[in-house]
Amino acid sequence: MILVTGATGTVGREVVAQLLAAGEKVRALTRDPGKTRFDGAVEVVKGDLSQPETLLPAVQGADKIFSLALGLQIGEQERSLAQIAKKAGVRQIVKLSVLGVGEGQASTRAIAEWHAAGERAIEESGVPWTFVRPGRFMSNAMMWRDPVRNQGKVFSNFADGKSPAIHPKDIAAVAVQALTTSGHEGKAYPLTGPEAFSIG
Repeated sequence: MILVTGATGTVGREVVAQLLAAGEKVRALTRDPGKTRFDGAVEVVKGDLSQPETLLPAVQGADKIFSLALGLQIGEQERSLAQIAKKAGVRQIVKLSVLGVGEGQASTRAIAEWHAAGERAIEESGVPWTFVRPGRFMSNAMMWRDPVRNQGKVFSNFADGKSPAIHPKDIAAVAVQALTTSGHEGKAYPLTGPEAFSIG
C-alpha cells in the first residue's frame, strides 16, 4: 500500500493515477474526502498534515509514502509524518521537494528553505528517503490565463530570464519510479523540462 499525501493537488493526482496504472494499491490522504473524485480502487482517508493526530490511521498499513506538503510549516508537517511513518514501519518516503535545495549554499528562496526543512526532518527520522526536486511547473502557466484575457499581458518575477519548466505528469512519473522500483533510497533527483524558455 502506498499513501499519497497532497493527493488532490496537480502532482498528487498524477501520482495516484500513475500508481494505479502500475497496479499498486493506493491510499489518498485529503482533508475533505467528500470532495474527491478518485477511481473507486483508491482508498480515500481523511487527514491533515498540519494535524498530526489525524495521520496515524492513514499511515498504518502503508509500505511507502509520497509526501507533498505546502506552506511555511513544511518542516513541522513532514517531521510529524516521518516520525509516525517510522513507528508504523514505513519502508520509504518519497518527498516532493523543489529545485535549489541541497546545492551547498544558503538559498534566498523561501520555498527552498521550507522544503530543505522538510528534507532534514525526513532524513533525521531514519526512514529511507528519496527527494524529487522539480523546478518551475509547466501547469503554472495557467495563472497567465486571466491577465492575457483581460490585459493582453503576462506578469512574472523572472523578468527576461529563461527556465526549463516541467509538466506535472513528468514529475509524477519520476516519483512513481522511485516508489515502485529499487535503488532510489538516499537519492535526490533535480528535475527540469527539456528546454529553457522566457516568459516574454
